[in-house]
Amino acid sequence: MDRLKLVLPTAADEQAIWDYREEVFNNHDQHLDGTGGLADAQDFTGWYRKNLAYRSEETTPPDKVPASTYLAVLQQTGELIGMIDIRHRLNEGLLKFGGHIGYSVRPSRRRQGYAVEMLRLGLEASSASTGCCSPATKPTSARPKPSSTTAACWKTRLKCLTASPSGTG
Repeated sequence: MDRLKLVLPTAADEQAIWDYREEVFNNHDQHLDGTGGLADAQDFTGWYRKNLAYRSEETTPPDKVPASTYLAVLQQTGELIGMIDIRHRLNEGLLKFGGHIGYSVRPSRRRQGYAVEMLRLGLEASSASTGCCSPATKPTSARPKPSSTTAACWKTRLKCLTASPSGTG
């Protein structure tokens, strides 16, 4: 059974998200990968408004790509463990550096296998909702098709991660 579930943030998650941000910063870590720009946010309202806008192609700025940022929470308690950002498509820059998925785990919960579980859930969510990271993705003029090599690489990496006793691959 999964320990985690992915949920879209709501305004009710403000304190949990801001506490997550502070824990990362207090750990002398300035990187909040997979958080939809939380590191640079001046306040929750601005971050949340941007997060909502980026979920849709129509409301995403022209120089950016749409993405969905999820909270990875414990199923039993709702504790925020990590965050994962899934880009709906890639642009030229992201094809070279970046990719479809970014994620982070709060410092107090690292090295407990949560990142592996988050990645698996993120891959499932991305395949189900956007078709990215899936060999079945159909090309469109707006969304490049991932190569079968890319999809196979993701599947192989995930298999290695889940087979590793430490969860570090």
